[in-house]
Amino acid sequence: MAGAAVNFTMTLEMPIAENFLYSKFNCLAMIDNIVGIAGLPVGIILFLNEYGYTHMDKFLGINILVIAALTVIAIQISNILGAHITGDYIALSYIIHFFLIFPSVLYFLSLVVTLPQNIVASFPLVFASFILIEGLYSFFF
Repeated sequence: MAGAAVNFTMTLEMPIAENFLYSKFNCLAMIDNIVGIAGLPVGIILFLNEYGYTHMDKFLGINILVIAALTVIAIQISNILGAHITGDYIALSYIIHFFLIFPSVLYFLSLVVTLPQNIVASFPLVFASFILIEGLYSFFF
């Protein structure tokens, strides 16, 4: 080993442009957490309405169920975007979130077509459950 040159250059350096993009994508990867936490009050209000503690049918003139349906759609789309950004389970993400968006699509369909009353009556609890679980999930994962 006498005379062998040893290279002690540091490999921890990352060009500034790559470092910026990496940090930017990490922030974008948290978009599903941000949307989930932001939707948490809607889920709580829906649960309180359903169990009779509050009677808030509208917020800023918009029906609370419309806000909840749009929140569920926003959460599921942000989860799909988060899967694309991180590169993890993209196909599985599309399959799962397609089924989780279905109640919102059904709600908007019920505004045009008459659906059975038991389905329409279950929308507040379904939306509250979805939004509350997604919001709590955003806190921990």
